[in-house]
Amino acid sequence: MALVLLAACGDGNNPVIDALPCVCDAPNDAAIDASNDAANDAASDAPSDAPIPDAALALLSIDPTLHDFGSVILGCTGGPQTFRVTNTGGAAAQPLVVALEGSDATEFAFAGDHCSGVSLAPGASCAFDVSVHPAHGAGAKSAAIVVTGGAEPIMASVVATVLSASRLSVVPNLLQFGTIAVGTTAAKSITVAVEAGCPASQPLALSIGGSGAASFSTINDTCTGQQLAGGGTCSVDVIFAPTAAGDRAATLTVMGGPFATASLLGSAN
Repeated sequence: MALVLLAACGDGNNPVIDALPCVCDAPNDAAIDASNDAANDAASDAPSDAPIPDAALALLSIDPTLHDFGSVILGCTGGPQTFRVTNTGGAAAQPLVVALEGSDATEFAFAGDHCSGVSLAPGASCAFDVSVHPAHGAGAKSAAIVVTGGAEPIMASVVATVLSASRLSVVPNLLQFGTIAVGTTAAKSITVAVEAGCPASQPLALSIGGSGAASFSTINDTCTGQQLAGGGTCSVDVIFAPTAAGDRAATLTVMGGPFATASLLGSAN
């Protein structure tokens, strides 16, 4: 095995030492600098764990985050409710995508959507409306509103209680005439209404039935034959005119959507 001797660099005074390789022949300063530059480049290329500041993100918020439409009749419409999306970050958002998700999503619908496809600048906002249109049975309904286009998706919830009920109503639904003398009369008024947000009624028809029906009648009838739009009303007066002593009871029925009733009670002496 050959033995290589390294010596301190000669000074030119000793020919033997000067002939030996020395540590002064190690890589020069330029080579060392190149090595350091490569190490620095590798360090700068390494992934950083530093968080991205909010000023560089599109941070979205939505208001409200929950809306309850309350009780809604099957086949009718509740709402609309307005939701507002705001970019609270420091960067512009991507074009927004607004969607309804969940098993009951088809019971709700967008209206007046001014957010979908919009790229919100920092501090800007947009709005959209949501209504409930239940068509698949009664019960509790819910869905999620999901908005994407910012740094993270945002969500809001909508809920409603769907009732299997008539869109027609009679107010009041109980008329009590008290006790009056035979041969005299008493009158009370009722209002017939179609629930707001519901389809129009069929042409209305009124009838009085029951054991005491002969003692009751209607006048000033603005309802019969009318097709009431959602939120529409009409009125009718009910007359109690007993011809004999005793208690009387009957039922007023309004047909047309599908129907509504009012109880009629009176007594004569």
